[in-house]
Amino acid sequence: YYPGTPKGITRMWFNGYMATPGTVKAHETRADKLAKNAETHYQALFRYGGHQSLTRNWLKPTHQTQTLITRKLFTNEVSKGFNADVHGVTGAPREALAKFTMQIPEALAGEFADFVMWDAAKNAPVAVSRDAMGEQFAKIAGIDPALEGRFEVTLANGKKVEARTVFDLTKEYLDANVTPEQASKVTWAPADAIRSLARTVAASDGRTLIACGMGPNQFWNNDNKDRALFLVLALAGSLGRHGGNIGSYAGNYKATLFSGIGKWTVEDPFHPQLEPKGEIKTRYALRYESMHFWANGER
Repeated sequence: YYPGTPKGITRMWFNGYMATPGTVKAHETRADKLAKNAETHYQALFRYGGHQSLTRNWLKPTHQTQTLITRKLFTNEVSKGFNADVHGVTGAPREALAKFTMQIPEALAGEFADFVMWDAAKNAPVAVSRDAMGEQFAKIAGIDPALEGRFEVTLANGKKVEARTVFDLTKEYLDANVTPEQASKVTWAPADAIRSLARTVAASDGRTLIACGMGPNQFWNNDNKDRALFLVLALAGSLGRHGGNIGSYAGNYKATLFSGIGKWTVEDPFHPQLEPKGEIKTRYALRYESMHFWANGER
């Protein structure tokens, strides 16, 4: 919130591109009756609301298929041209290959050094800690991590096996199973629109912000959704950047609060008290359920 803007308006700085999957409708109002508005560049929501009038592009996926579109972004233009630059941005695609059953120096084979990456400069596996992210990764001198490829590695027992990076395996899976046409068939979002979104994110120079609400994190596929979003932004160079990143906003839920609301909620509906000062009989005939957790067959 910036004091120089009108109340109810959230201003985002430095963003070249802003995506808001599953947003609050722009015509919803706050307690002071002022509209909550946000000019965004991309919307992914299965229903049309007032927020679409404030966005430049609206992608209409079928309900609960939004994650598939995000996965497709990875295999399209976002993954092309950013591989060479991703090393200095995030450690996510660099974590690769295997656990420390390989011949890793004892000093590096601790609890947090159980991953290795393939150093293209030495043509050999190199241990990497989970702490080696961002600036910390730059301190590992002289390493050129390979994102793709097949490599022969020697295990601690002397056995030689073929290994591939997690990035390489992920790319192969998505290229084979989540083409724009395949994603379009499931989500009903046009294949060309998915390609256009991927190109825009890739061309944003690391300034793509995905403001994703906490509501989608309560669905069954929330882990896939977040992995897909983080991978796309990592490849686009948007993690940890001004104008980029992935963020969460909370719902602005309203409840009518007045004196006696607790007793009013659990009053016995079959024995209502009509006298203002009469004794109220209670009957607990309610329970809390969140519709976020309803899966197919549990309706």
